[in-house]
Amino acid sequence: MPDGVRRWPVHPEPGPGEALTSWLGRLAGLYGLSVEQLLPHNLGSASARFDRGADLDYQTPTIIVHALAERTGVAMSRLRRMTIAGCVPWLADTLNPADGQKGRS
Repeated sequence: MPDGVRRWPVHPEPGPGEALTSWLGRLAGLYGLSVEQLLPHNLGSASARFDRGADLDYQTPTIIVHALAERTGVAMSRLRRMTIAGCVPWLADTLNPADGQKGRS
């Protein structure tokens, strides 16, 4: 773990098939916070990259995934698989909806 980064004292494991926002909601709730309160102030330099309007279940910035892994001990690969982006190409061929229109007239 990088110098100065401390794990959060309470950090439950994600459940099987659990979406990132579900897990983050459970995690934040343990501290009496919402996800919108937890992430902007508790991810070190990655906090500045947290977009309150972003769909974290769709595509979470790598810096946020990395910071969550450092603070919870959950592997980045596992956190990434909790998002739609992490399921490409197994669930969908691409994240770009325009790609499905290729070859159609």
